Order: sequence, then C-alpha cells, then structure tokens
Amino acid sequence: MLLLTANCIFNACILVNLPKCVICFSSPSAGDILDLQVYYPWEFLSSSPCRTVVFPLITSGITYWMIKSLQQLGMWSNGINSYTLLVSPRLLLTTFSFILDYSVYRLAPFWGADRWNALVLLAGSYVTLVFYTRTFTNTLEGLLFALLMVLVSPKAVGYGTDISQAKPTSSSLIGIITVAGFFNRPTFLAFALMPLLYWAVLNATSQHSIKTIAKHLLKLVSSTAFTAIIFTAADTLYFTSIGSEISLYSIKKNGLLSTIAQINQNVTVTPFNFLRYNLNLHNLAQHGIHPRFTHFAVNGIMLFGILHILAISVGLKMLKLNIHLLSWIRLHNHRPPTMLVLAKGKPTLLLFYFVPLAFLSLFNHQEPRFLIPLILPLVLLITPQNRTLKWKPIIIIFNVLGALLFGCLHQGGLIPCLSH
Repeated sequence: MLLLTANCIFNACILVNLPKCVICFSSPSAGDILDLQVYYPWEFLSSSPCRTVVFPLITSGITYWMIKSLQQLGMWSNGINSYTLLVSPRLLLTTFSFILDYSVYRLAPFWGADRWNALVLLAGSYVTLVFYTRTFTNTLEGLLFALLMVLVSPKAVGYGTDISQAKPTSSSLIGIITVAGFFNRPTFLAFALMPLLYWAVLNATSQHSIKTIAKHLLKLVSSTAFTAIIFTAADTLYFTSIGSEISLYSIKKNGLLSTIAQINQNVTVTPFNFLRYNLNLHNLAQHGIHPRFTHFAVNGIMLFGILHILAISVGLKMLKLNIHLLSWIRLHNHRPPTMLVLAKGKPTLLLFYFVPLAFLSLFNHQEPRFLIPLILPLVLLITPQNRTLKWKPIIIIFNVLGALLFGCLHQGGLIPCLSH
C-alpha cells in the first residue's frame, strides 16, 4: 500500500511535465469535442489518415467530454483551460496503467516469479512512472500487450505444470485485442507474434479434438474480422464525408451496387496507410535514421538499465545451454526436444522480450519509447533471478535519475513557455 501511495504521489508530481512534445498535438479530440481551434497533426488529416481515431476518442475524448459536460451543467465554469486539457487525459492514462500491475499480479505465478517482487520492480521503474502516464500510442500498445499476455497465459495452471493440462482462454478476446493493437500501432504485431504462437501451441497440445481446435480458430477469425470492421468503419466515417453522402434516398436513387462502389472508394484503413508511409525510407529519414543496433545497444539500456543487461545475460546462458543440449542429443542419438519443452519458463519469456526487439530493429527509425511495452516480459523474466538484489542500489539510482530526466527535465520547458 505504501508503494502504491508513493507511486501515485510521484505520478502526480511529474504528470504535468513533458517527455516528448509529440504528445501535445497527437489527438484531434480537443477540436472535435470542445470545438476549439487546434492544430491537427498530419496523421489525422483526411489527406493522409495514418492513425485510427478510435483510441484518441476513447482516451482524450472521454476526459474532454466530461469537462465539457461539467461546464455546461455549471459545475465547473472554468473547466476548459490549457492545464486541464493537458493533465486530464494523463490522469486517465495513469488509471489505465494499473492494467500493468494487474497483469503482473496475474502472470507472475504462472511464469515462476514472485508477485510482490515483480510488482516492486514494475512500480519502481521510471518507464512505468513516466511513459505509462502519458498519452503515447506506445502506452496503449503496452497495455494491450499486457492484456494479450494475460489472455494467452492460462490461469488454471501454475508454474511447472505440464502445458498439456492448461486450458486455453477466450479466442474471441484474443482476436479483439490483437486487432485493436494493430489499429493503434501496426508494430503491435511484432509484440503479439510470440504470444499468439504460444497460444496456438497451447491450443494444439491441450485440445485432443480437431473440432474443438476449429471452434477456437473460428472464434478468433470472426472476432478479428468484426473488430477490424468496427475500426475501419469508425475511421472511414471520421476521415471521409461518406456518412453524410449515403442515405436511404441515395441508395434508392443510385442503386445498391453503386452505393457499395462508393463506399469501397472511400474506405479508410489507417494501419495500411501507416505501413505504407513508414516503409518508405525517404519518409523515415524525415524523422531520423538510426543504426539498426540502436534498440539493442542503446535504447534498451536507456529504458531498463541493468535489467536489459541481465536479460541479455540470461539469453546468452540459455543459448549456451541449448547448444550443449543439442550436442548431447546428437552424441546420444536422442530426438531433439519438442516445442513443448521450450514453451515453458525462461525461453518463452526471452522470446517475448527479444523477438519484438529484433523486429523493431529492422526499421531504421528507432526511438526509446517504441520499446516500453517490453517492460512486462522483462520484469517477469528477471524477477526469478536473485541477481536483482545484488543490483538493487543501481536499479534505484538509475530509475530516480531516469524519472527526473525524462519526467521533468527532458523538454519540460515546452509547456511553461507557451504562457509567455
């Protein structure tokens, strides 16, 4: 409880500072809901729609609508001001950030980690305190990744239990979370890849009926398609005028086929536009080109400090162990271990951590915030290692300095300068 209280107090202290100027102008909600004259970033222009409007409306939109309603009811006459517009969405994201705590609490026993040690490691990280209280799309990506890990990790079994005894979770929820993450940031697929493969293996080994497996796949596909349609419809209605152009009268006048063709011409699928833009090297160069090893050698250490180095150490030890194991198997003519053996414990968490990092390293534009979703598998991976106690002073000093630098000093003068 003391840790939770301290966490909330620290969040309140740094909530009004700014770690990255992009978050000031990343949402169109203020203009749409409060009828203010605002700057719309290019991603939200009808000419280049690369971001879904759903999540800005869910996050900033909800808080702005509440402020507007309170002002209209006369309960908060001066509610709409620069301070509330900046801080209110962050308060909502701070509330959402406790999804991480819930995920660690749920997942720790399954992955062989102590719940409270893992929660302390999570709550003490400046990544949680700073980045998960800001309206980054990466923040939502991390929260959705956490929910996906909860969904693919069965709660009915404990650590060390045979994976074939596990009971798969809802296929529909997994499909919804995956598509929502993809529309939020297409890079979510890099984070979702290993959890989805793990879930697929879990289904294949725990279900002895092909009919049951087919049922799970059908639920997954149907929920995926339904969620994609919802997001696409919302973005199409927002970025185009198709909603005002089509009515029962226009359908009767132009015919159903003509109306369908008109809708097809106006369909807006923002993730594809995002990918098309970012796969163009000329476009990436405008945002900054980095060496491909930046995530691995720089950003990982910048965000997670000694925890990233410990993860590399665990990975190297696991690689060495597997090499020796394969050599022994070849020498004794035993068949190689199956995926089921590799699907438990450290190897799986290592894949959850390093596979997304490797995929994100394929792109030349590499910012530290792109890696913040990895804090969850990293905490679960490192907590069982008693070596964290040895590095406790360094971990504390690193996170205090990181919180001050990224939570207070880094571009912290941007908001105050607007009042001059």
